[in-house]
Amino acid sequence: MTQQEVLGFLKDMEYCHERLRDRSTELFVDCNFDEDSSLVPQIQIERQGESIIALLAHRFTFPVTPDYAETNEVTLLASLVVSSECCDARVAIDAYLDEGVEGIPAGSSTVHEMQCEGVSLEVAVRFLREHVDDICRLDNPLRAFEQPRTD
Repeated sequence: MTQQEVLGFLKDMEYCHERLRDRSTELFVDCNFDEDSSLVPQIQIERQGESIIALLAHRFTFPVTPDYAETNEVTLLASLVVSSECCDARVAIDAYLDEGVEGIPAGSSTVHEMQCEGVSLEVAVRFLREHVDDICRLDNPLRAFEQPRTD
């Protein structure tokens, strides 16, 4: 890979992270969430077997109990798995709920997902860019976690 190709790759990943960050922040500010809710962005790179996983995650946490013993977590994410042979890409909204909400059961579930497998790095990164844009255009994927408005 040339320096320009690496730079292009990093710019594409930065673009995906910024889009997810901006949309997550917009949802966090504009939606009527419990005052104890939180939003934590994360960039993670780790090895899994012979592959490297790059994860861009923006996790919302909503307390279910006042002592935070139980929480509902929803993550907007983009992930890229790179091996020596090919790449996989995934853009999703994953949930881990201690208490089910509006048709989403307690436990782990995927609320929204798009993925591609066994493609080149170029195709995987293009997929991430396109589908991060798609997920950011969703109306309000966190509506079920808003508090009733009192005004």
